[in-house]
Formats: sequence, C-alpha cells, structure tokens
Amino acid sequence: MTPFVKDKVLPTSIMVSSLIGAGIFSLPYIVSQIGFLFSLLLLLIAFITMLSSSFFYAELLKNNVDSGNIISLAHRYFGREGSIIAFCISVFQMIIGLMIYLVLGEKFLSVIIPGNPFNWTYLYILATPLIFISLRRLEELEFVIAFGKVSVIFLIFFFSLSLVNPATYFPVEIQLPFSRLFLFLGPMLFALNGRVAIAEILRVVNKRLYLTKAAIGKGLCIVALAYLIFSYAVVIGSPIVSSDTITGLTTSFPLVIFVIIAALGWCNMWSSYVLFGYEINDVLKLDFKFRPLLRFFLIATLPIFFFYLGFKDFLGLVGFAGGILGSCEGFFIGCMYLKHKKYQFSPALAFTLIVFSSVFLVEIANYLGYFPQVG
Repeated sequence: MTPFVKDKVLPTSIMVSSLIGAGIFSLPYIVSQIGFLFSLLLLLIAFITMLSSSFFYAELLKNNVDSGNIISLAHRYFGREGSIIAFCISVFQMIIGLMIYLVLGEKFLSVIIPGNPFNWTYLYILATPLIFISLRRLEELEFVIAFGKVSVIFLIFFFSLSLVNPATYFPVEIQLPFSRLFLFLGPMLFALNGRVAIAEILRVVNKRLYLTKAAIGKGLCIVALAYLIFSYAVVIGSPIVSSDTITGLTTSFPLVIFVIIAALGWCNMWSSYVLFGYEINDVLKLDFKFRPLLRFFLIATLPIFFFYLGFKDFLGLVGFAGGILGSCEGFFIGCMYLKHKKYQFSPALAFTLIVFSSVFLVEIANYLGYFPQVG
C-alpha cells in the first residue's frame, strides 16, 4: 500500500463508509418539508457542528493514549460518574441505532415479501449469533455494507433523476409550521455523526492528528454533498416523499427496479445491524466486563422488544438518536475538550455547545408538546 493510499485515501474512505448509513433516508423528507434553501442552511449548521465535534474528539484521543473510546475518556476527565454517563449515552445510542436498522430493513423487506412486518423480525433474530463471533469472521461484511450503500444510493439517485418533474426543480415551499423548522437538525446531526470511525483513522495514520483531521474534513464534505444531491434528486423525481424515503418510492419506480433496490437495501441494513451489534458487544465485553447473557439481552432482545411495542417511526427514532442522544454525546465531548484546554473557550467550541444544547432543548420541548403538530 502506497503512502498516499494509506495516509489519505484509506482514512477518508473509512470516514465516508461510517457516515453513509440509515440517516440518509431521512433527508429527502426534510427537503420536501422545509424547502431546499432551509435544508441547505440546516445542513451547513450540522456540518460545522459535527466537523468541530469530530476534531475535538480526535484531539482528545490523540492526547490520551490509554483512552480508546468515549467511555474511557469520560473516566479520565470526569471520573466514575463521567464514565457512567458516557456509558448510558453510548449504549442507548447504539440500541436506538439497532432499532433504526431494524425499522428501515423492514421497510425494504416488505417490498419484496409483503405481509405482517413483525414476521420479518425473526430474520434479525437469526443474525444474532453472528454478533458474538470473532471480528475476523465479520471482515467480509465491511465490503457487503460498502457495496450495498453505494448501490442503493446510486440506483435511487439515477432513477429519481429519470422521473424529474420540471415544476419542482427548486422546491422552496415550507410545508410545516415555521416553529418546527429546527426540529430537523436532529436527523441531520445523526446523519453526519462519524465519531465511531475516528479511533480507527488515528490508528491507520499512526496518531498523526493533521492527517486525521484532513480525513474527517474530506469525508464530511463528500458525504454532505452526496446527501444534498441524493435528497434533491428524490424530491424532484418522486411525487410522494415519505419520512423513510422507501415507502414513497414504491409509487414512482418500476416494480422490478425497486425490488432490486429493496433487496440490496435490506441486505445492507441486515449486515449493518450485525456489524453495529458487534461494536456494542465489544464495548460491553471489554470496557464493562458484562457477562454474555446480559450482553445478549441488551443487543438481541431490547431492539426487537421495542419494535414489537410499536416504536417503528423511522424519522422519530432518527430524531431521537441525533437530537437527544447525539446532542448529549456532542455536548459531553465538548465539556471534556473544554477541560482538556483548561477551560479556555474558542469560537468553534462555543458554537458546538450552543447548537447541541439548543437541539436537545428543542427536541425535549417537542416531546412535551410545546410545538404545533403538522397536519
């Protein structure tokens, strides 16, 4: 492997691969609801926030060689109480992430095999044993996931453009009360959260911070641009844009094409579910010494249990993961960075703390019913 590939191409590809996930399917609905210009504004705010937060996290990892994740960092800066807070945020975020893959996977699979959606959760139960085997046996899943992501996004983008409605070249109308506008920052923060890849990037570039920051910046730029183009293509090409993108496209695409997209999409969600579950198992096993039975309960049982209880609102789950849990995580990283810098504020740090705290408060106010509902 040449130095150029090892130091620049590979780190950027790791960042891009970690960023492109289920969050992209929430963005076309956002564009359809608040228009292109406001979507661009929110995406810019989310981009700057996650870029700064990722830089902070990379610097924290670089300067704490014995700390490999946010939980160990929290213990270093805030003691046992801090590690417990970080653990709760991380585990809940991971469980919600598994639920998001479960819900979106069901959307794809229901296109191929219509029926009771609860029946398809058994296919995810069958994936559980893979989560508890060696990571060496799961390396092939990285390639499956990468291929699935690129294929699904490309096919949806290509066929959406072929169905372009000239009357919607530049959607600007806001379809919901203006007071709810910034509720969509949560899903955007979720879609641009690539924190889990930063430790791996640091390892690949031998903890050279400037190369790590370059990979983070380039990865976020590439993905933000891809998100914008993808969302715009879906909005102008589809007469119905659903909150999960998939349901609305069933009325626009030829059946054969959409079945192919759905099959690739479901394989991608299923493999991502397995790999994401492995990451949770690794944290619970190595950092907190949880016994296998408890790890199995948290990883395999809880997501499906909540799915059966009716937590199947894709956009709601994405908003909760990004707006509440993601904001808590980002604010916590900012506090650790502030302590690392001996409580010296910078404009970037102040901006990220304000955004994360504001998004969190807006999401809480929404759950408490302080915003008018759509429709």
